[in-house]
Amino acid sequence: MKNAISCERCKLRKSKCDREHPSCQRCKDAGVSCRYQGRKRPGFPAGHRELLEDKIRRLEAEVQVLRQSDEQQQQHQEQQPQQPQQQQQEHHQQQQSTPARTLRPVVTAAAAPPAATFERNRRIAERQPPTSLVLSLVSLYFRHISPWFPFLDPPQVFSDIGSVQDPSLLHYALFGISLPFSYDIRLNQASSDSFWKYSKRRIFIEALEEPSYSALEALTILTLDISGITNGPQVWGALAVAVKLAGQLMTSGPRVFRMSATAPIESRTLSPADKTCRQRLFWAIYALDCYVSVTTSQACGLAEEQVQAFPPLQDSTWRDRGRDAEGGITPLYVFRYQLELMGIVRRLHRVYLEYTAGGLGVDETGAWLQKYSSCLAEMAQWMVSLPPCMALQRPEGGRPRGVVPSVLMLHAFFHAMVIQLHGVIAYPPEQNLATHASQLATDSRQQCLASAAMVVGIADVVAAEDVGDRLGWPFAWSLWVTARYLLVAKLNSAAEAASEGHFHVLLGSLKQMSQYWQISGKYWRLLNQAMGDLRSGRGDDANGQSGVLGLLADFRVSTSDLEDQFRTDPVLHSALSSREQVASPRNRVAREGQGDAAAPFPWEETSYLEGPGPGHVAFENWFIMPLFAASASQYYPTPDAAFDETENGAAFYSF
Repeated sequence: MKNAISCERCKLRKSKCDREHPSCQRCKDAGVSCRYQGRKRPGFPAGHRELLEDKIRRLEAEVQVLRQSDEQQQQHQEQQPQQPQQQQQEHHQQQQSTPARTLRPVVTAAAAPPAATFERNRRIAERQPPTSLVLSLVSLYFRHISPWFPFLDPPQVFSDIGSVQDPSLLHYALFGISLPFSYDIRLNQASSDSFWKYSKRRIFIEALEEPSYSALEALTILTLDISGITNGPQVWGALAVAVKLAGQLMTSGPRVFRMSATAPIESRTLSPADKTCRQRLFWAIYALDCYVSVTTSQACGLAEEQVQAFPPLQDSTWRDRGRDAEGGITPLYVFRYQLELMGIVRRLHRVYLEYTAGGLGVDETGAWLQKYSSCLAEMAQWMVSLPPCMALQRPEGGRPRGVVPSVLMLHAFFHAMVIQLHGVIAYPPEQNLATHASQLATDSRQQCLASAAMVVGIADVVAAEDVGDRLGWPFAWSLWVTARYLLVAKLNSAAEAASEGHFHVLLGSLKQMSQYWQISGKYWRLLNQAMGDLRSGRGDDANGQSGVLGLLADFRVSTSDLEDQFRTDPVLHSALSSREQVASPRNRVAREGQGDAAAPFPWEETSYLEGPGPGHVAFENWFIMPLFAASASQYYPTPDAAFDETENGAAFYSF
C-alpha cells in the first residue's frame, strides 16, 4: 500500500521516496523509523487574499493619483514656463519622496536629449547596504546563476554566513549580481543603484590596491555582472584585471597567491580543496574571457601559455558523478563540456578575426577558407561527441526537448556560433570572399537556417518551462545572433529565409530576459530599430552614413561595436574623414539618437524608439536604462509593463 505523499525523512533529505506503508525502503535500509504526515491544507490563511486585493486596490489608486498629478504639473509647466522657484522646489521634493518605479515621465515634443552616462552615474549617491540585506540575497546566486556558471562551492560560501559581522567582498559581489532576482521590499530602483554603486567600488578598489585570491573571486563575479550590462569597453577593464591576476592562481611552485589582504603571512601547502577552488576560479575567468571576447573584435585576453598550464587538471577539477540526488545532470558536469566548447570557440574566434581585422588578399583567402572549414568541422565533431544525456532530442513536432537550463544554454550558444561563423560565408560582406566562397554560400545558408530553427525551438522551451531566470546573458547573445541573421536573410530577399514569426519569438525572449540582464534590452532595441528600417526601406541616416540596419547586416561589425556606436555617448569615436566613414564597415558612428523612428512591430502598440521628428530624440529612449534590472518586486505583472517601467524609471545608473 502506497501513501499519497513522501515520508518526512525523505522530504527532509530531498530523496525519492517509494511511499510504501508502513515504512519506505530507504528508511528500512537505514534502520530508522518511517513517519508520514498528512497533507497541509493548501492556499493562504483565511482572509489573506482579501487583504492582498485591498492593498493592491489602494496602491493602484495612489499610483493613478500620482500619475494624474504629474501630467497636470507637466501641462502647467508648459503653459507657465516661468514658474516661481519655490513651486519648482516643492514639485521636485514631491517627486523625490515618491517611489522611483511609480511615475512615468510624459513624452513631449520639447523633451531634452538625455544626459551623458557619466553625468547620470555621478548623481547616484552610494550607500552601504544593510548586512542582513546583503546576506539574504547571497542564496539567489546559487539558484539563478550558479547552474550555468558553477565555480563557487556553496558549502564554503555558506559556512560562516551566520557569524558574519561585516560582509566579505564575495558577499557584496553576490549581492550585486542577485539584485534583479530579489523581491525584498527594501529594494527599489534608487536604493538598488546606491547599494550596487557602493559594492562595485569597494570591490574594484580592493582588487586593484590589495590583490588576493578572495579579491579576485569577488572581481570575477562583478565582471560577470557588468558583462550582463554591456559588451563594450566598460567591461573590458575589469576583465583585463581579472585575466592578468588569473595567472597567479597556479597551485604549484615556490610561491602562491595569498588568500586575502588580512590573512596572516605564513608559508603553507595548499589543501586539495584549496587547489580545486583556485583551479575552478581560473576556468571561470577563462569562460568569462571567451564569452566577452566573442562579442568583440578583439582576441581573448588569456594567453595560450597560461591556458596550457591548467588543462591536465581540468578533468579532475570538474569531474563529478554527472547526476545529482534526483537523477538530474549536475551543473559541474555541464560546465565541463562548456569549457571544451570554449576551447574551440577561442580558436574559431582567432580565425574569424583574421578576416574581420583587415580583410584578406586574393592569395590569402583560399588558405583562410581551409582553416575556417577545419574549425567548423571541429565544432561539429564536438556536438556529435556529447553524451546522450546532454543531447537535445527533437520530436516529430519539431521543438527540441530538454528543460535543464544550462544544457539549453549550451546548445543555444553552440548554434549561435555556427550562425555567426557561417554567416560570413552565407552573405559575404566583400567581393573577394564572395568569389572564393560562392560554392559554399548555399550550404552555409542551410546550416544557418537549421541552427536558427534550433535556437527558436530552444527559446520556445524556455518560455514554456519558464526557466528564463536561470539562463545567463550568453543565452541572450545567442538569441541576438540568430535574430541578426534572420534580418540579414530577409534583407537579401532570401527565398529560404524563415518566417517573420521566428524573429518575433526571439525578440519576445530578449524582451523577457531584459528584466534580469540589461544587455538583452540593448539587443532588443537594435533589432527593433533595424526591422523598422528594413520595413521602411531606410538603410542610411540623414547624413548618408550607414544606420543600424547597414551595420547589422555586415558580419564584420562586432556586437560590442554596434552597442557602443548607438549609445547616447559612445566611448569609441571615429577618427576618419566623412568619406572614409561611409566606405568603412567598421568605426562608423551614428548620430547620437537622431536617427529616424523605427516602425513598430505588428504586436507593438507603440514604438519605444519613436521620436518627435528630425533634430529631436525621444524622451529617455536610447539605452537610458538603470545600470541593471531593478529588484524583481519592482516589475509589473505583464512583460510589456515591466519593460516599459525599465525604460522610464527615475534612476539612470547606466553603462
